[in-house]
Amino acid sequence: MISQKIAFLFLTRGHVPFEQVWKEFFAFRVNSDEYTIYVHPRRGFRFHNSSFFYGREIKNTVQTTYLQASVQMAEKELLKSALEDKDNAYFCLVSESCIPLHPFQAMKHALIASGRSIVNACRQGVHHDGITEVEARWRPELDLVPNLSRRMWRYILKISSLLISIYRLLSPTA
Repeated sequence: MISQKIAFLFLTRGHVPFEQVWKEFFAFRVNSDEYTIYVHPRRGFRFHNSSFFYGREIKNTVQTTYLQASVQMAEKELLKSALEDKDNAYFCLVSESCIPLHPFQAMKHALIASGRSIVNACRQGVHHDGITEVEARWRPELDLVPNLSRRMWRYILKISSLLISIYRLLSPTA
């Protein structure tokens, strides 16, 4: 059977505020051969050797500016690094402020079963009762997560997952 790994592509400015959450996500009933992690920190940043993300930084980084084309260039560098591993079949672009809401195995099953790319999978409409989709997805236990506010919640929903064929279309030189 061909391995179908999920490549997690972290685009960060520096350290990952929810590093411990991600460490636990990847440790809970997960084999390390089921995923790979690539990190694009700001140019010149290095993770401390005790960090879960230490040694996972990509070689080629781009100086990025929020909401500028340089962010897409950084994403492309992440993708190019991830495409070097032929076992990577799914690609999840993750920002430093994202947190996983479901266990790894549930996410992997959903990706494989859907057979589709998922871009910003959370709807942004308003429910019939007048609350927004973002508010509806907020859970009381999230109030216990340090440095996480409802104001930040919209940004945390920005996780994209694309199939390898779509990524190759987006980056034909990769």
